[in-house]
Amino acid sequence: MKFQRIFALEFSYQLRQVATWLYFGVILLITFLVVIANYASDARDGYILLNAPIVMAAVTVICCVFWLVIGASVAGEAAARDVQTRMHLLTYAAPASKAAYLGGRYLASFALSAFQLLAIPVGMLLAMHFAGVEAEILGPFRVAPYLTTFFFIALPNAFFATAMQFSAAALSRRALASYLVGAVLFAAAYTIWPLLEKGENGGIWPTR
Repeated sequence: MKFQRIFALEFSYQLRQVATWLYFGVILLITFLVVIANYASDARDGYILLNAPIVMAAVTVICCVFWLVIGASVAGEAAARDVQTRMHLLTYAAPASKAAYLGGRYLASFALSAFQLLAIPVGMLLAMHFAGVEAEILGPFRVAPYLTTFFFIALPNAFFATAMQFSAAALSRRALASYLVGAVLFAAAYTIWPLLEKGENGGIWPTR
């Protein structure tokens, strides 16, 4: 019961914050621009359909990389807010186990991160079907690719990245630590991205 209450309080608290919705909007905008600027021209050149599953997967991966830094605020806030506001003198003395406290906070931050990442399929949907894109470069509308990319790419990324960011902030008692972990993960993804692009150009569709 205490676990559920801690989760509910943290989730509702951060959901009411302007920053949570602002980051949702930023991720949605990035997704929209990635589809229109990066993949619409390839689709017009006949390389691939704009709403092909491989395009959705690539867009999801790209936007998840950007989210690593944007979404660090959620994990850092959940893990270190009580210490930084000196509320830990009360919350740590409350009759709740460490597992319930940290578990509830982590699960809330993961749920909030998953909510933010919902902006990716929403942004793709808007860009592909509500932005005046020519019907000739689109395949039939299917819900399955949107769900697949979210549940098999976005959510696993959110789970592991949030766990690392939350752990760093909880152990250091500083929200800044979650941003540092996000920056390291972003740098690592940016470093290996050329290898992924090489594989993409070699096996998915031809280069120009």
